[in-house]
Amino acid sequence: MLPIPTEELTTLAATPLGQLALGVVGSAAWDGIKGSAAKLGSLFDRVAAQRPELNKAAADAQANEDVEAARRIAQEATEAILVMANAGTIDIQGAEITALRSVDFDHMQGVIRASDFVVRSAGMISVGGAGNATGTTHLEGGKSGSSLRTRGAGIDMGSGTSIKITGNAGIKIT
Repeated sequence: MLPIPTEELTTLAATPLGQLALGVVGSAAWDGIKGSAAKLGSLFDRVAAQRPELNKAAADAQANEDVEAARRIAQEATEAILVMANAGTIDIQGAEITALRSVDFDHMQGVIRASDFVVRSAGMISVGGAGNATGTTHLEGGKSGSSLRTRGAGIDMGSGTSIKITGNAGIKIT
């Protein structure tokens, strides 16, 4: 069921949920995605720590090779979206991002640039840095405008507007 060698899975993701996520990604060229896969695995490991019942369900789906159960679990696990630039650059152009619980953009020591986007979450949206972040997030209205919206509040950016967030600064919308 999983195209990634089992010994690699256990070193990149500590939990069955993280390993399941890597299995989904692993059908691409394995050597080319190994670094990204490790980051994805660690993100799902965090979800597994917060939702142990999902982690157990992922282990059961793997043991039973139940593809449908694996899809349902992966969908539920992605109710929170975390975008981390680390020391690299992430460009988001014309995207629509929706999460059930939360969306978190963390520039860390890198750069996040977003333009002509819509981000929606029923819960919280967090944009910026934390800890010893030295990076930058640059949000632009672009040509058609951009929007960050939760159930309770939002920020709409018109054409030509921008917000620049550096270091540990951030915006939280609830």
